[in-house]
Amino acid sequence: MAILLAVQQLNCMGYNNVAILGDSLQIFKSLNLTETEEGKKKISINEATPNIVDILALSQLNRFCFHWVPRNFVQYADHLANRARSSMQQYIFIPYSFIEKEDSQVEGFSPELALVTVGGGNELEEKLVVRPTSETIVNHPWANVTRWEMRTKPFIRTLEFLWQEGHTAHATPEEAEKEAKQMIEIYTRFAFEQTAIPVIAGRKSKLETFAGADTTYTIEAMMGDRKALQAGTSHNLGQNFSRAFGTQFHDEDGERQHVWQTSLAVSTRFVGGIIMTHGDDTGLMLPPKIAPIQVVTVPIWKKETEKTGVLTAASSVKEVLQAAGGVPIRIEIGPRDVSSNCVVVSRRNIPGKAGKVFGISMEPSTLVSYGKEKLDEIQSSLLEKAVTFRDINIVDVKSYEELKVAISSGKWARGPWSASDSDEQRVKEETGATIQCFPFEQT
Repeated sequence: MAILLAVQQLNCMGYNNVAILGDSLQIFKSLNLTETEEGKKKISINEATPNIVDILALSQLNRFCFHWVPRNFVQYADHLANRARSSMQQYIFIPYSFIEKEDSQVEGFSPELALVTVGGGNELEEKLVVRPTSETIVNHPWANVTRWEMRTKPFIRTLEFLWQEGHTAHATPEEAEKEAKQMIEIYTRFAFEQTAIPVIAGRKSKLETFAGADTTYTIEAMMGDRKALQAGTSHNLGQNFSRAFGTQFHDEDGERQHVWQTSLAVSTRFVGGIIMTHGDDTGLMLPPKIAPIQVVTVPIWKKETEKTGVLTAASSVKEVLQAAGGVPIRIEIGPRDVSSNCVVVSRRNIPGKAGKVFGISMEPSTLVSYGKEKLDEIQSSLLEKAVTFRDINIVDVKSYEELKVAISSGKWARGPWSASDSDEQRVKEETGATIQCFPFEQT
């Protein structure tokens, strides 16, 4: 069976800065971001990516409030909710005894648990856990969770993060397995179709399986520095939690049976993945389908007598594109453009003059048609670029020595695997690499 290995965990990106504007969705609210001494610091990751600047630390996005759900994600989440699910808000504190009921989850999460031991000035009879995940209280929340990370990184590893989490219960193991695979397929489609991230979907190794799960399925994304990002997961929990909590149902014969459970989740980590997959030295670059700001109109005038005409034309263009949904482009309008009833259009994904097109008519039907055409082109080109980058950085290997060479050069390695858990641990210790997944698509 083929595997996918990647260098360590995500650390930094090789970009210089990022500037983001907000919109009515309040995803990012008019941030004027400046470089800090911390942000300017060069961070060496490995020989393959020397002297790179951390775009996430530089942007300081974690210091601002924002709506974390990528545009259009709710539509995909609705596929989950419409399949016999309900969205709920749940309590943030979980009795420690609940966590203890599932042995493997206690072992897996103990280093990351945040415990409350005092309340109202008095020591609690039972410690409370600040929710790290919801298997022990089973719900489908859009909520915040806490994990006590030793090395934090904005969006990627934070003490508290936001996520969408889902849970299901089934009468048979076959139903649960089918559900878990369908969940990861929805996340895969969202990654490809909306965020233009060419994730690799597959099954986690035993050592990387979620604590308390029989099987974990994952989507893995390659970032711009070739580090791996686990962008979303689904888990077949078997009967591990239903037996621990006595969750049962009456089958067709009237017999009491324990349910078979699944769970799924994506988090703010996906936002970080979008930033670090498509960003460049100029800053943030968002795929059109998820971009909160899809068009920026720049009015340009030199004389006061030109101001009214330029602003009127800019307002007209704004109204036309807002009604059509907008495109991720910059439109420049100056006095000459007003007189010729045309605009200059710049594409974000093609920098400089090469990305500028002159003489685009302001006539509504022409402008909207042109905008929608460019929308599709930009979305496709971002995905194509990400796929190409991913594929040229995956090396097929046939031996452990070849694997070590690939990893040391900052590549991902793909090859046959039939070794033991101890061998997997050895690879991790000797190379710093982990098995990201056994891909569904075997090549």
